[in-house]
Amino acid sequence: DRMASCCFSPAAIAGLKQHDAILSVAGTAVGTAEDLAAAGRRANRAAVTIVYLEYETGNRREATITPAADGTFGVE
Repeated sequence: DRMASCCFSPAAIAGLKQHDAILSVAGTAVGTAEDLAAAGRRANRAAVTIVYLEYETGNRREATITPAADGTFGVE
């Protein structure tokens, strides 16, 4: 179910919302979906710090996030 996967994704659990932009993962800048996927694989299911830009406020935030078993963060 798309709603369930959305609401319980690693990103949602960490507090990210739709349209927030991930800027870096574990200190490495991400600019594309491929960069983000590679960062998830490198994390190897370990918690990492992400820096993201909150869409609604424009504020820069940090969160700790643990990728899913397949290395994804649950963002589109």
